[in-house]
Amino acid sequence: DHRDLHSFPTRRSSDLIDLPTFNALTDAFVRNGRLSQAEAVLEQMAAVGTEPSTRTYNTLLKGYSRAGQLGRAFSVVRRMRSGGAPPNSVTYNTLIDACVRRGEIARARQIVRWLVEGQARGIADRPPPSVQAFTALLKGCVTPPARTTLPTSRTPPPPNAATSTANSPAPASSSTSAASTATTA
Repeated sequence: DHRDLHSFPTRRSSDLIDLPTFNALTDAFVRNGRLSQAEAVLEQMAAVGTEPSTRTYNTLLKGYSRAGQLGRAFSVVRRMRSGGAPPNSVTYNTLIDACVRRGEIARARQIVRWLVEGQARGIADRPPPSVQAFTALLKGCVTPPARTTLPTSRTPPPPNAATSTANSPAPASSSTSAASTATTA
């Protein structure tokens, strides 16, 4: 029996569904990858006169970030900046991490630089970059993005390599060498 958001009872009074309940719904949909339903929660909030909080938007941002949808992630931040829910350090940490995960290191660096400059100029709506922001950025600088990972030594040999090793002498087994070591000791 599947129930969606529209079957959830709502009305104008806040005694039935309050902000924490809407946030829990948003989080549940995001955790299950159902981002369109998470967006519908925000629409339902507007319908009953409940303003999304920074936490509400950060939860939605987390969903788009994990899904690799950077355009939508940046759109959430723009909505926050234009509405009544100011972005905080969690917002920017999530955005920086999303950029790094997508291999957009220059974009992540730009966000960190923008935050640092905002602090230097005393701009109140720009939180200082946190340890998490710098850690995500450094991770991106030292780790290649997943889509361009180079093969490692653990990569299995190509199929024709098995035929070339069939003619080479077999290495001594570890039990043979262990037995010879035991007899000499």
